[in-house]
Amino acid sequence: MEGFKIINRDIITEATAMAFADPHLQIPDSYVRAGEVPAGEVVGGADDESLELPVLVNHGVDEAVIQKMKDNTVQFFELPLEDMNAVAVRPGGVEGFGHHFRSSTDKLDWTENLIIRTQPVIRPWRQRMALQRYPPCRHPEKVMGIAPHSDGFGLTLLLQVNDTPGLQVSKDGRWRPVRPLPGAFVINVGEILEVLTNGYYKSVFHRVVVDTDKDRVTVVVFQDACIAGVVKPLPELGEQRYHATNRSEYYKGQLKALRRQGEKFVDTLKK
Repeated sequence: MEGFKIINRDIITEATAMAFADPHLQIPDSYVRAGEVPAGEVVGGADDESLELPVLVNHGVDEAVIQKMKDNTVQFFELPLEDMNAVAVRPGGVEGFGHHFRSSTDKLDWTENLIIRTQPVIRPWRQRMALQRYPPCRHPEKVMGIAPHSDGFGLTLLLQVNDTPGLQVSKDGRWRPVRPLPGAFVINVGEILEVLTNGYYKSVFHRVVVDTDKDRVTVVVFQDACIAGVVKPLPELGEQRYHATNRSEYYKGQLKALRRQGEKFVDTLKK
């Protein structure tokens, strides 16, 4: 494990602190490179006509920081298996290396994950980071990187480490590839935000397929929403389009949906 170290989880970058100090979460002008799109602008995601999974550019994270994160991620997955297993996830746990979720699909799960709990930027929202590797497979039709699902909690930001495709979104009954820009973050809204915004923001059904020749490596940050008691649309957003449910039942429904293929728990809450 040489070259890896634990850092103080309370440390956040100046760019992140400035961004989250703004109630509208706009990227500070001082972190926008001249001649490019405006700060925090969302550009094409799944394809040129759709923002099913939008892509965020000019996010204020330095290119050197991004490259170091990519390099460290690749280095981790190049370690001998016994070294990676030294930080294996414990039975019933979440944090660590291994296979964290299994669906009821008849295809084999084909991914390796290192999940780390990180210090949340917005307290007390829970935050986790996942380093993910999808090894190549000669028979990709028999395996699945990540089975079709919809994220349930908060906001997901994804950084693609290499150029191997694989992320797809479901639209109009078809699976469409997501081709992110280098250094940009792919944004995915969780179902809980779909409920809170009364459907203004939609959670997207997506999956990951594997390549026959190359591995796919990504870094993902999961930012949970902090909801106490009841999950329901914000009252100022007009007539509620979703039924209210208590937090514990919401979590149970999400966990059941993760274990089944082709279902979105949020659909059961629609009026």
